[in-house]
Amino acid sequence: SLSIKWKMLQPEVAHILLHSCQELTLSLDLSGVSHHNLTLQVKDSGQVRIGNIKSDQPGDREHQLNIQLQDVDKFSIGKQSIEEALTISSSSVGEVLLYQATLSSIPPPGLTLQNTHKVSLIDSVFSNTASGSISVDTVDEVEIVNNQFSRDIFEVLKTKNSPNLYISCNRLLGEAVNLECATISAAFSSRTSLTESPLSSVPAAALDIKSESKETTNKNTILWLLVVVGLLVLTVIFICICVRRRQNKDDGDDDEEKNALNSNIETEKQETLTVEAY
Repeated sequence: SLSIKWKMLQPEVAHILLHSCQELTLSLDLSGVSHHNLTLQVKDSGQVRIGNIKSDQPGDREHQLNIQLQDVDKFSIGKQSIEEALTISSSSVGEVLLYQATLSSIPPPGLTLQNTHKVSLIDSVFSNTASGSISVDTVDEVEIVNNQFSRDIFEVLKTKNSPNLYISCNRLLGEAVNLECATISAAFSSRTSLTESPLSSVPAAALDIKSESKETTNKNTILWLLVVVGLLVLTVIFICICVRRRQNKDDGDDDEEKNALNSNIETEKQETLTVEAY
């Protein structure tokens, strides 16, 4: 872990570059910093996590922290309340995860996530968001689940070249959560651990919503196949019964014809014998 007290850097700087960190948990203290715009740039690193951000007067938003990510395996903010205005940009990043985070303000350009494998915004609160403040471009997989926004998610989100989207259970600030979404939230809360690989370590059936949906679809497909096969079997049995009854009926008709013919022959014989007797 690394704790950075920004004020201690003299002369005072507005930009800090971190690179070649295999695994890093960052704590930032912005107390007493005179610069308004502060930039933290992380390059060529493994797993990077924001552990804590501290400032002089929480809620005043006197600083704007701009986090720039480039060639990072994974970046996460989890279970943190950030009072400062925050922007995040990413390029060539494996995964960006915001989980149970409360962000007080996302000023333009907001969250600009490009050329990233996976972006997950889970169970977080975005108190002050402008239209289009979350932009994803050329992202392989996007999950935005069970968050609260100051405006409708489809006003906040801009997407480009990111076809694999899962957006569910998002609502406006203060709105009640329904039972289904509460269940999803509880599943993420109980099984997600930011000390490890948060979403990749979770069983797919429980937390990977797409996988769960696919499994449900597969189960429904199997059920329908069983129903169709059952109907086909019943149809074949019904046809066999009908054919059998028809054969029995035809056999019965043949027996009646034979009996009638034999009866006629016997009658003719009796008549012939009677004539001869005379």
